[in-house]
Amino acid sequence: MRVDFMKTRVLILTLDSPHLDRRTLLFAQALQQEGFEVCVLTPYAKAEEGFEDIHVVDLIQESSSTRLVFGLKEWFKRWSPCWVFRFLKRCYKTLFTRNGHLHLLFTSKMLERAKEFRPSVVIASDLPTLPLAWQLKRTLGSRLIYDSHEFYTEQAFLSSKDKRELRKIEARLLPWVDLLITINGDIAQLFRRRYGVGDVRVIQNAFLSSCPEKKYIHDLLGIGRERRLVLYQGQFLKYRNLEQLVKLARYFREIALVLVGWGELEAVLKKRCRRYGILDKTVYFLPKIPQRDLVAYASSASLGVIPYPSVDLNTRYCTPNKLFEFISASLPVVANENLVMLKKILRRYGIGFCLDFHQAEAAAKKIEEVASETELLRLYRNNLELAKRELCWERERKKLVAWVNGLFAKRAKCAE
Repeated sequence: MRVDFMKTRVLILTLDSPHLDRRTLLFAQALQQEGFEVCVLTPYAKAEEGFEDIHVVDLIQESSSTRLVFGLKEWFKRWSPCWVFRFLKRCYKTLFTRNGHLHLLFTSKMLERAKEFRPSVVIASDLPTLPLAWQLKRTLGSRLIYDSHEFYTEQAFLSSKDKRELRKIEARLLPWVDLLITINGDIAQLFRRRYGVGDVRVIQNAFLSSCPEKKYIHDLLGIGRERRLVLYQGQFLKYRNLEQLVKLARYFREIALVLVGWGELEAVLKKRCRRYGILDKTVYFLPKIPQRDLVAYASSASLGVIPYPSVDLNTRYCTPNKLFEFISASLPVVANENLVMLKKILRRYGIGFCLDFHQAEAAAKKIEEVASETELLRLYRNNLELAKRELCWERERKKLVAWVNGLFAKRAKCAE
């Protein structure tokens, strides 16, 4: 069946802030390129460089109260001591969240703007937006796609009470979902076991297979291009083992660790590096790099690192964006040994290795050995060429477009 794209509007609901998730951007771009009219509705975020063509409605620009709240949040995040920011963050969650997600500041506003758009398809990006998407399905008859970026109810930052309430919400709303998508087969299996749902589709957090011309992180740091670098890119958050990563970097002799990104732990990590005497010597920090340049710069490193500890079910089975960014950059990967899904992928394709990050000195020695072993790196990079062909957005994109079209074909068949 050919969809009448001129009448088909797709609304993506997300609470990402201040940066939209790459997965959300790629979903929007893929559907827009197919002729759908796409809008991304978010409380507080802008489209990334390279995705400027995507229509993003940023609710913070429409309300003086939300501008004030988020302005204060960013000020405290940047300038206050870490313990002060964490205390204020707990207060914020108490005031403005219920069952682990925002409920006062944005729910009514998002629903109002969403109804104005009158979408044919609503995509709920993660569990906090699923209740809103469900309301749109009930009132407008929209098709509902639930894109679960995480096994949301099993994250360490949630309280036991929040987890229980969120499981109830998810169980109650899943029967209304027309298409359930998640990020890998293991998390799909967790959904099947917990909720008894049969049809769980997988779209991986893949990146484009073609790597742009190499750009050198070394040039951004002002160091020689011959130095071998271990790269972490992403948010500086709790439960990512970054303190331990910095600790083991003390034992590096010739190589350096580069942390690219942003987040509440940045000041803490820099303070620790100063105490160790390794800031801007063995450990370097860079601000967030735009998505369009991320892979080009990553390709100049020797290893990409994913140090996450297995603090919960969600993390144990995660396949984060950075894994696929490293693959696209032909960058071998080192990951924590208790990350089940990551270990499977690294072993299946032969594109990296796992180790115990809590054995700091031994882990540092192993990383330095691999980063300095030219032949082994060459083998990993050869294997990465196959991984890039199989684990790429070009393949995942086709599945997304076919499934969205399939929703309309199914509706037309039922109407006959």
